[in-house]
Amino acid sequence: RWLVKKFNPLAVRMALMQLLREDIIRCYPPLNERAKGLVSQAEHSIIVAEKPIITTKLD
Repeated sequence: RWLVKKFNPLAVRMALMQLLREDIIRCYPPLNERAKGLVSQAEHSIIVAEKPIITTKLD
């Protein structure tokens, strides 16, 4: 949703589909918690700016 605020929604969708096809990103279903709420999980978070690219979490 952050991307579509800055870029054309169709272009964002096409770019994400290409990343999925090239196995650069993966799609996972939402996680459910015991109380039936939704949770999210990210293995790595990155901030992509002009320069530098900042990784906010490493293994």
